[in-house]
Amino acid sequence: AISPLERAVQLNPDRKDAHFLIGSAYHELREFGPAAEAYKNFIASGPRQAFEAYNRLGLCQMELEQFTDAVASFQEALKGIPDDVNITYKMAQSYEKAGQVDQAAETYYRLAELSPKDARIYFNTVINMYNAAKMPDKAAEAANKMIELNPNDPDALFNLGFMFVQMKKFEDAIGL
Repeated sequence: AISPLERAVQLNPDRKDAHFLIGSAYHELREFGPAAEAYKNFIASGPRQAFEAYNRLGLCQMELEQFTDAVASFQEALKGIPDDVNITYKMAQSYEKAGQVDQAAETYYRLAELSPKDARIYFNTVINMYNAAKMPDKAAEAANKMIELNPNDPDALFNLGFMFVQMKKFEDAIGL
């Protein structure tokens, strides 16, 4: 399927949609490098709505472990569809994998706003991320935010107590 599309572009470089289809074909074949290049060519051709191409480019960049580039692509995709939960989630993951934990946390908090029914999942992700990064104070902040949403959440209370123990704030952990 790729050869006819590439030939179509050779014969008519103005055929912008062919670049998108080439990217899609390579993406389906899990050939993320050529897929990313095709999506970049599509975006460079100046389509009116490049949001889906930016999203797909970001997905390819994640597979290629180009996490900082993926963040930039997802940011561009979100300009057209700012409340898209899936793209926002992929951006949060990219931030996290790029080691930009504070930006990842802010993005997970945004996800909690976009999808309140899943807020607990996103807060727990932030807590675990900060704990893994040896940042118990920020994990405790996330647990406190989770408690603000639901003061009777046993997981949030446990996580906060756990973080207090990690920070050697034993009196806070047991409420003295």
